[in-house]
Amino acid sequence: MNSIVYIDGQNFLYKVSDVLKNAGIISDKQEVTAVDILTPEMATEAFAQAQSF
Repeated sequence: MNSIVYIDGQNFLYKVSDVLKNAGIISDKQEVTAVDILTPEMATEAFAQAQSF
């Protein structure tokens, strides 16, 4: 079963930037564009590819 979720882009970016800033991953909200956001499937594939190097 597939689900489609609509995320309001502006609110999403504000929330993500707040969470990343509080976690110390970024120091400024403008840096959120430098962070890759992956689905669990994409993350698993990227991890597997990184392990093969």
